[in-house]
Amino acid sequence: MKKLAVSTRTRFFLWVILSVFLIFFRARWALRPGGYDEDCYLQWLHWFLGLTYPRCYSPSHSPGIAVVWWPMGLVALAISRTFSVAFISAVKPLVSLYSFALWGASLFLIDAILRKLRTKTDPPVPLWLPVAILANVRLLEYAAKNNFWTHPAEMAVALGAVLACLHRRYFTALFLSTLVCFIRLNDAPIFLVVFGSLLDAYRRGEIKLLPRTQKWFVTSAALLGGIFGFYIYDVGFVSGYNAMTIPIIIQNFSPARYASAFVMAYDGLFWVAGWFLLVVALGLFYFRRLSYTARGAWLWMAAELGLVVGLCGIRDDYGSPVWRYFMGSFAGGLILWTELSRLLDKRVRNVAVALLVFYAIWLPYQMYTFDAETIHRALHVEFKVFTSGGPMVRRLEFLLHPSALIKLLGQGPVGFTLYSWLTDLPRLAFYQPYAKYALRRAELWAMTLVTLSAVIMWFSLTLTQIREWRAQRPERRKSGQLQKRATL
Repeated sequence: MKKLAVSTRTRFFLWVILSVFLIFFRARWALRPGGYDEDCYLQWLHWFLGLTYPRCYSPSHSPGIAVVWWPMGLVALAISRTFSVAFISAVKPLVSLYSFALWGASLFLIDAILRKLRTKTDPPVPLWLPVAILANVRLLEYAAKNNFWTHPAEMAVALGAVLACLHRRYFTALFLSTLVCFIRLNDAPIFLVVFGSLLDAYRRGEIKLLPRTQKWFVTSAALLGGIFGFYIYDVGFVSGYNAMTIPIIIQNFSPARYASAFVMAYDGLFWVAGWFLLVVALGLFYFRRLSYTARGAWLWMAAELGLVVGLCGIRDDYGSPVWRYFMGSFAGGLILWTELSRLLDKRVRNVAVALLVFYAIWLPYQMYTFDAETIHRALHVEFKVFTSGGPMVRRLEFLLHPSALIKLLGQGPVGFTLYSWLTDLPRLAFYQPYAKYALRRAELWAMTLVTLSAVIMWFSLTLTQIREWRAQRPERRKSGQLQKRATL
């Protein structure tokens, strides 16, 4: 029975991942790096493989993401040499699809963390909860559209570090924490979670390290602390990140600017991170009743939130809250959320769950209509309900035009792959101005194979889910009748 439950759970998550891929993945953009930061990350990958690549515009970008991409680089290198394909043509679809796979892996890691945190007195972790939490991380556009950024890897590695802590694999946790810091330096407070977990385990008497092991752990931790301490000092006060330093942030202090980080249209934190803000606020209120692990998680989340708010409007390219900076700390938020669920009043907990569900629907909807302006022109869709309004209004406008939402499926893997194969047909002459976006060569073959596999697997899993639901229907009906009798 236990194996069946695990298998059913796994199939459900795979079905969710495939459904998201078929609806949200935007091959038109996802397989093509846009330059700037993406070029910097690709530069590191080329260098690690001994290949040349034009030097990127900024020395601030660290090499951690190239370490995560390195296996895909090796596969691309083998394909390049075997089939005489340009390395960049082979590596782009591999890295793009790998980023989406890391997003999918995050769903399984979130579920594993939640189940590990569950005690005997807690109810079972419902299937929808890991899905809702992952949907609250505005990560999907970096797994389905802007795939050459660092964030899917950042999230997956941070979740792996948290899970290693919960399993008391502290050397693994240190390694993964180091890696995630080399992916995004602002995740450095993750080490507070590692040390908090270690302290909690000592206090509960769950671990007693041998003197030699303890010495190696303390030495490794001290060495890493020294390296990252110097690294953070250099970036924060000397060289800066793209010339941005902590003194510049402090000098530009403005209560109005900080307040706008929460309320500005579209990018305001209340629009994109309401559940995150609530968890941080509740964590502060219950801070003294939290475990050391959860306290470390709260400090991680609060530090990254402070960075995001501090950078709001500080210069043109930081004109809005760079909410993507605190994505990694959602991994620590799982610990905080689990402990808070046991401390909160039932009504407050219900509000928090309602907020979680709301943003789990709202954020993917935003992602679905993110490219609204481009799609309007391509599909000749004209909305006349609101003649003026910002990006947020235009996204809400789609709710009044469901036919436009359906047409957007043409931008998904199935529609766009078919268009790429058939773009030269006379019947599609109407779309010839957009033929330049069609997939070609390695990109097209990669998307064709992946899309075909995804469609077959999705139908197979859907049929399996339906059969299981029908098989369990008599049992559920009987259970419902027994509950009704007990109530009467």
